[in-house]
Amino acid sequence: MTTSVDPRGNATVARRILIGFGVLLVGSLVALVVAITLSQKIDGSSMRPSFGDGDRVLLEPFFDSADLQRFDVVAARPTPGAPAIVKRVIGLPGDRVRVEVRPDGTGALHLLPSGASRWQTVETRAWAGQWKSARACCLGSGKAGQDAEAVVPAGSVFLLGDNPDQSDDSRAYGWIRKEQVLGRLWLRIYPLGEFGSLDQTGGFRLTPKS
Repeated sequence: MTTSVDPRGNATVARRILIGFGVLLVGSLVALVVAITLSQKIDGSSMRPSFGDGDRVLLEPFFDSADLQRFDVVAARPTPGAPAIVKRVIGLPGDRVRVEVRPDGTGALHLLPSGASRWQTVETRAWAGQWKSARACCLGSGKAGQDAEAVVPAGSVFLLGDNPDQSDDSRAYGWIRKEQVLGRLWLRIYPLGEFGSLDQTGGFRLTPKS
């Protein structure tokens, strides 16, 4: 007794496999195009070493500016119609902020968090060797230009780049209103070798001011 194989059945299976592969390929390409279209491109070196020039990131799909936390990395548009900037949230509403210029020209950022009684200093390895030409801050507007403390207004934040010497941030634009914040960075999609979710704190922390 012999068993025959219907070649039409094999052809049907092969056709289904090819169709499935084609759908998967097209879906992947569409997802890639959508991701690139919706992504935020990092321009320049203002966020090194956390992000490099040309990196592409996606913002959180469901973002509420009321949930902003200290050290979050966000995209914001301080000037209507201008390209968005990517910076780190340093000061929250009610915080007192001061940038000290040390005798050697390097910078130190001090904070008195809202409701706290002791000043804190922002510490991070990211600034090592990068903050060599600090600008005293802050004026009442949040901009650089005066060696004094200033209070972050309600509904606003103080943003700073991880590479302060190469960054136009709140020291240039002033306080950033929360409605100017487009979203919190969520996923790095390029370069592909660094694809993945992001560590929001980036090694930033507060330590008691000495």
